[in-house]
Amino acid sequence: MRKLAWLVALAAVLASCGGGSGDRILPLPPGVYVAGVIYQNGPERKACYWHGSRRIVLEGAIAGSVEYISVSGDMVLVKSQDCYWANGVRHEITGADKIKVAAYGGKVYKLQNSELLVDGSLKIDFSAYGFYPKDFAIHNGDVYIAGIFLDEGSTVACYYVWDRMGLERRDIAANTDKFSFIPGTVAVAGSGNVFVVGSGGADYGHDNSWLYDGGAFTELFEYGGHGTAKRILEYDGRVWVFNGPRTEADLLDGISYFFVWINGWPIPVIDENNAGSFIEDICASGGLLCSAGSQYNFARSEFQAWCSFGGVRYYLDGSSATAIFIAE
Repeated sequence: MRKLAWLVALAAVLASCGGGSGDRILPLPPGVYVAGVIYQNGPERKACYWHGSRRIVLEGAIAGSVEYISVSGDMVLVKSQDCYWANGVRHEITGADKIKVAAYGGKVYKLQNSELLVDGSLKIDFSAYGFYPKDFAIHNGDVYIAGIFLDEGSTVACYYVWDRMGLERRDIAANTDKFSFIPGTVAVAGSGNVFVVGSGGADYGHDNSWLYDGGAFTELFEYGGHGTAKRILEYDGRVWVFNGPRTEADLLDGISYFFVWINGWPIPVIDENNAGSFIEDICASGGLLCSAGSQYNFARSEFQAWCSFGGVRYYLDGSSATAIFIAE
């Protein structure tokens, strides 16, 4: 029965995310931004992003991959593992810092350790509240910050909402003597529904990952216990959780695939029309499921970046595309 459910959901996913009606080279459709990596001067890795018919190469080399791109007005924000760029200006991330960034209203919002800053100005120091933030999201100008709160020695999973009325704490009713939950990623859908992915388990273990939807918990089967997600989104009436490609072992009959968790169940998504293709990020816009990734070019023995939008795959002049953003 479980296998049948996988296959039914898989058919729907493939209809939305596959190669579609054709392949194109740039330009990208209006509002589509894709970030990734190119190689220059031999092995030097450089971050870049694509928009319209342009590829913008960002300052300096990077050690890892590009994790995130966000656009608001004229502000383009790109984050890698060791730095981020705001309108092309590079900002380093030190090893001790835990940083999340987002663009909204033409400004840069940054969660750095326990502090929330807007364009470099400190707005909230959560250490004064005994709160340890893990992640944040912005919806209609309101900021949602998820983490844990220490209350007389007990750990309370919660998220704060910072809006024009002030700061409000909303507890996630999960931590009992039989179960504990540590938030890792928060997202707010276009509907306003709040979703949190975190780790949790019985007797205060954290061996499994869970999705909290504002009222109930759904276990993410076979997800592991790391309790974070690259994407949480509502699509086609269901909640999708995506954490990027897994390993080189993700092959099914010689064809690469990735997992997306739909209402808690892992669904393998296979792109049979594009062998050697890896999906690195997904998002939804206007009823369409969009994706970005890389595909191995067997003729040239190298990887090529691509994104898929509206059933059309666009090939990009770079090695990998690891983040996508649709400006609406």
